[in-house]
Amino acid sequence: MDTLAVAYLKAGRVADARRASDAALRTGSRDARLLWHAAEVRAAAGEPAAAIELLRGIRAVETIADVRVRAGIRALQQRLE
Repeated sequence: MDTLAVAYLKAGRVADARRASDAALRTGSRDARLLWHAAEVRAAAGEPAAAIELLRGIRAVETIADVRVRAGIRALQQRLE
């Protein structure tokens, strides 16, 4: 569902992205990529507080091996400040 949420977001279908993101979060995963994508969806939906809360759930950003994910998280954090 996370991949679908990202695809919807890229297509500008924010409401559909929100639904798919909600479904992905219901799995209970605390994966950094999933939380980042969910935060991006919330930000696009005009919910910055929800996006910030999801980003707070990501532990030890500096230890994330995937530099693209790490950079994306940092960029979103800066946009939301």
